[in-house]
Amino acid sequence: MARAKTFRPPELKRSGVLARVQQQRRWGAERANEAEEWYRRHLRIAFERGGKPVYVIHRDADVLWHTHITFTKAYRDYCLDVFGEFLDHTPLPPGGRPPSAAVIAAGLAEYKKRDWFLKKIWSGTGCH
Repeated sequence: MARAKTFRPPELKRSGVLARVQQQRRWGAERANEAEEWYRRHLRIAFERGGKPVYVIHRDADVLWHTHITFTKAYRDYCLDVFGEFLDHTPLPPGGRPPSAAVIAAGLAEYKKRDWFLKKIWSGTGCH
């Protein structure tokens, strides 16, 4: 499948993803909306990098990504429509090596060059 010419964020409200996270995590609308914005930013960076992994993500955006994946058809369709392929989210195995400091610094630089400051970054210990 061909990659989209321009980035399009997922429709998390319409698909029910955002509501599920709010219910499961007991997040209010403000926190859910902030997580959605950071998730969109993460996906935009991945899109602009041609689908290459970005090893840094806002913690709440990562929770949202985990939930989005559980909506398998919607997630698969979104990835194929936008990226032209499935965008993997790979957990590290127990005891696995997290990304190096250089890889994490490169990921942070992707946000910084867009003037997006991450306050709550993923620590590099769970998944990518």
